[in-house]
Amino acid sequence: MRGGGVPAIKFSHMFNVIDILPIQLKHNHETHDIDTKIGLEYVKDITINEDECILLVEGNHVTGETDNIAVQMIREKFGKNVKIIYVSLTKDYTYKDSVKDICFTSWAMTTNEAKEISKEKCNELNINYNLVSVYPWGNIEEELNELNNS
Repeated sequence: MRGGGVPAIKFSHMFNVIDILPIQLKHNHETHDIDTKIGLEYVKDITINEDECILLVEGNHVTGETDNIAVQMIREKFGKNVKIIYVSLTKDYTYKDSVKDICFTSWAMTTNEAKEISKEKCNELNINYNLVSVYPWGNIEEELNELNNS
């Protein structure tokens, strides 16, 4: 609903998709837990046709922790056999394979936001070592606070 909301709406227009299921999870820097801001309790019709899947969209994938929780929430709501495709604008190289139990994943740009690979390895992989993703639809004070507390 935050980071993935804007690209998800763009995808919905591109694919002519009417149904959007907002989920909002937020890392809590005080407790280090993941808080559910918007879950899937509001969804009443859980019918998914055999030829349909759910596209899970993230803006900035760092560790994938919140995305795995979102996958779990989707499976709990729609059943273990629902097909999930996961896409993100950015994805940290170290955690590029961290989202489990999905059919397919793709991303636009690889980052090193967790700073777990060296400058040399970043150069080898053509990853900008210093890049930190902040999107214009985010809350700048909140984003800066997160960056400064990392």
